[in-house]
Amino acid sequence: MRKEKDRLSRTKWNNLLENLAIVILAFYPLRHIQLGLDFWDTGYNYANFQYMGTKHMDSMWLFSTYLTNAVGNMLTKLQGGDTLMGMNLYTGLFAGALALIGYFFCTRKLGMYKPVVFVGEMTALSLCWCPTASFYNYLTYLFFLLSSILLYLGLTKEEGSRGQKGYHVAAGAFLGANVLVRFSNLPEMGMIVAVWVYDIILWLEERKRGTERTSAGEGFWRRTVRHTLWCLLGYAAAFLAILSDIHLRYG
Repeated sequence: MRKEKDRLSRTKWNNLLENLAIVILAFYPLRHIQLGLDFWDTGYNYANFQYMGTKHMDSMWLFSTYLTNAVGNMLTKLQGGDTLMGMNLYTGLFAGALALIGYFFCTRKLGMYKPVVFVGEMTALSLCWCPTASFYNYLTYLFFLLSSILLYLGLTKEEGSRGQKGYHVAAGAFLGANVLVRFSNLPEMGMIVAVWVYDIILWLEERKRGTERTSAGEGFWRRTVRHTLWCLLGYAAAFLAILSDIHLRYG
C-alpha cells in the first residue's frame, strides 16, 4: 500500500513537472514580443503581410514567399494583428509550436528522456536569434519538421498497414507546400533520399535474416518505388494546388 501510494505521488509530481515544461516551451518564445522596433526584417515582412498583393509588393517577393504572405495576411486579421506586438505574439506562437511538436515526438514516439528533450528544445529556442517576423524561416522549419515526422511514421509502420500511404502522401504534401513558403526550399525534395536509404537498410536486414521473399531484390524495388510515388503524389498535389491558387488570383 505504501509503495503504491509513493508511486502515485511520483506519477502526479512528474505529470505536474511535464505540464509546466509544456507551458514554458509554448510561451518562452514570447518573452520579448514587447521590445524593440525594427524597420528592417520586422517592418518589411509585416508590411508585406498587411498589404499583400501586386499593388504594394514586388511580384518576385510576393510569389517566391507566397504561402508565407498568405498565412501572415490571415494573422493580421486576428485581434491585435494590426499592431507590432500582436504580430510578434502570433508569429512567436509558431516557434512555440515547433518546440512542442519536437518535444512530444521525441518523448512520446521515440521514448527519449523528457528532461533531456526539454533542455534541448529550450536551447534551440534560445538560439533562435532571427526575429519571428522573418516568418518564412519559422514556417519553413515547421513544415520541414512535420514532413520529417510523417516520413518517419510512414516508413516505420508495418508495410501495407492502414494509414501508411497517408503518412507518405502527407509528408510529400508538406514538402511540396514548403516550396512556396520560400522558393529556395525546392532542394528539400532531396528528402526522398531518406526514403531510399531506409528501404535499402531494411532490404539488407531482410537479406541478413533470410526473410526476403523475392529474388534479385524485387521486393526492395517494389517497396521503394511505391514509397517514392506516394511521396511524389503528395508533393505534386500540394505544389500544384498552391500554383493554381496563384494562377486564379493573379493570372
